[in-house]
This record gives sequence, C-alpha cells and structure tokens, in this order.
Amino acid sequence: IYRVLFAPANGEWLAVGRVGTLHIYPVKSCYRKEVNFNLSLNLSKRLKNVDFLHCRDGGVSHGEHFDRQFVVIDEDSEMMCTARQIPKLAILKVDVCARFLTVTTPEGAKATVNLEEVVEKKEWRNAILRKGQSSMGLDCGEEIADLLNQYCQSIYGVRMLYYPPTNKSKVDLLSWIWKLIGSRNPVRSFLSELRTSSSKLQSPKPDKFKVSYVEKSPFYVITESSLASLNERLDRPVTAANFRPNIVIEGNTAWDEDRWAQVKFGDETVLNCDQLCTRCTVTTVDPENGTKDAAMEPVKTMRDFRPVPDGRFVNGRTGPVFGINASLEAPGLIRKGQIVYVKYK
Repeated sequence: IYRVLFAPANGEWLAVGRVGTLHIYPVKSCYRKEVNFNLSLNLSKRLKNVDFLHCRDGGVSHGEHFDRQFVVIDEDSEMMCTARQIPKLAILKVDVCARFLTVTTPEGAKATVNLEEVVEKKEWRNAILRKGQSSMGLDCGEEIADLLNQYCQSIYGVRMLYYPPTNKSKVDLLSWIWKLIGSRNPVRSFLSELRTSSSKLQSPKPDKFKVSYVEKSPFYVITESSLASLNERLDRPVTAANFRPNIVIEGNTAWDEDRWAQVKFGDETVLNCDQLCTRCTVTTVDPENGTKDAAMEPVKTMRDFRPVPDGRFVNGRTGPVFGINASLEAPGLIRKGQIVYVKYK
C-alpha cells in the first residue's frame, strides 16, 4: 500500500538498488558466462580489461562474447534445440577467444573452430525459433557438430549456427548518421543509396537479422529480492541462473519491478521495460547439473502466485511471470555495483 500511495511521480528517476551480477549466454540455452574483472583477448589481439556488459541495439556483449550469438538446431527440421528438449545443453560450455570458438562438455571433450573460416565458408542455414520466428546463421562445421551429436545423443543430427556480430553494424552506423545529419542535408540521398547497398550485402535473407537468437527481447532483468521471495515458497531454492538473466539487481523491494517503466544504470545506459517475462520449463532445469526438476519447480509454484496479470504490459502472454523483458533506450556500459534508477509507470 505504501509503494502505491507514495510512489514517485511518473518521469522522475528514483534510485532503487545496485547492479548485482551480470551474465551473458553465448549459446542459446547453454551455460552462462558471468562478467567479472578479467583479461580478454579482443578482435585486435590486444589484452584489455573487460568488467562490464556493453549494451547496444542487438543486445549485450562482453569482450568477444555476444549474447545468444550461437544456437543449436535440429539438422532436418531447422528447429532450435533448447534445454526444454535437451536439458543437458544447460551445462555445455563455450568460449570465444582470438576468434576461435571452443565447445566443452562436462566430461572434458572439446571441439574448436576458427570463426573467421566459418565466415569465409558462408554456409548459411536457417534456425526456426519459437512462434514461427527464424534467423539465418553460419554453420560452425563438422567438428563442432560431431561433438554436439555425441554429447546430445541425437538421433536426427544437430548443428551449431553462428550469428556474425558484424551483420548489422554497417547498417546501424549508417542509420545513426542518417539521424544525425537531418532530413535536408544534401548527402542524405548518397547515404540512402549506401545504406541500401550495404543491407544487400549482409546475407541471403537480410531481413532475418535482428537480435541474434533472442526470442522476446535483447535484455532480461531480474531482482534478487523477488528471487528471495520466490524461494520462500519453494522446498528447494533456485538461483538466478535458473532464469538466465543478463542483469540481476539487488537492494530493491520484491516485485517492485512489476511497475517499472524504465531502468537506468549509472549515468548512461537506459532500458525500456517492455513487458513482464513469461517463464517456461527451462527454469526447471538445474543450471549446474543439467537435469530437469521432477516436480516442475519453480514453474509450478509461480503459476499459483505469479500468473500473467491483465493489461497491455505483458502483451497478453500466458504462463507465470518473473523479471522484465527490456529493450534499449540509450546504449552504454553496465558494471557491477552501479546505482540503478527507475521511472515508474
């Protein structure tokens, strides 16, 4: 009642907490990489300190890792494979360093491929996501596929696809210049032609390149307080990793995020809170051992006390809700410990 009666006026930024942990998931449905202070070998082959998530239109990145940049698909149907169908995918680890992708199983088996060679081969395949969405990608080759098939024990055959981070970069840059110069500048017609020709070079189906292999939105935010509130109702507590968030906020009131309109991190990065996130059975897969919970928790409990509420904020989605699907308002960097500000709806 207090929060409703004394909430700040719309349009006012209010500090609600700090950034807790930051995560990135290079392969959809596979093991996470937590953002820490570390040395990362970047594309120019120089060592640099990478202790942040870089937020841009296409989602988040950390060093050479881009969120949901890879996906595992069924070779015949082109349908993506997730931990819903293959729970052990949740503990499959990947690393990208100096443009080499390495996939490692829990047993220690490894396969490596040079991503520059993957790009040069241009073996495009389609990945069908949920609800008929699809996105093209580059096949990562036989060595990776062989390891995946042995690990997943797939009857039909699976492949890994790569979404090159440069697919939209040129077009995005031209779009930014377009906005900067205004509508009456004499070079606009030239940029229009350049923009069109650039988009034609992206892929066989450039319209399919939007936000890599993300299904709903490029950013997913949860809060530690809401997770703690959920765990009070569970016999066995779950962790933030069950929900696969990019950003975990700590210090706020539980479920306060239901009423957020925008979130600002520090002084620059701003996200729009588009809708509450409906959660599926991927949350029932243990992120450390790759097994599905027999009691279907935490989804079963969330269905009782976190059903989709009425209203346009959730876009009519069904199922229990936890956390926020967000889109980019202002790009920037997010670091652990940054103050988090919000505007309320």
